[in-house]
Amino acid sequence: HKMGVLHTLDLENFKSYKGKQVIGPFKRFTAIIGPNGSGKSNLMDAISFVLGEKATSLRVKKLGDLIHGAPIGKPVSNRCSVTLNYKEDSGRMRSFTRSVTNAGSEFRVDGK
Repeated sequence: HKMGVLHTLDLENFKSYKGKQVIGPFKRFTAIIGPNGSGKSNLMDAISFVLGEKATSLRVKKLGDLIHGAPIGKPVSNRCSVTLNYKEDSGRMRSFTRSVTNAGSEFRVDGK
């Protein structure tokens, strides 16, 4: 059977990732390695977040705490977002985005 691949992650002010950051492109097999405190768990949290996990599973009390700086009372923005860009075997790209604002959480598929 055919299977696509996680292509890139676009992070904006998500947890330890300040500003806009693009992670990837990923290969069919990718290992996440790095020293303590380098953001490995926050990268995995970003994937879990965009796929719909609750705040408590992401190691924060509320979704607003996912905004860079918010847990220490100095949020750099009033929103954060993660976009997972998925490449199907056909080459077609799909995007899945989840954002957090003061108003709550929003999901978009292919920008809609």
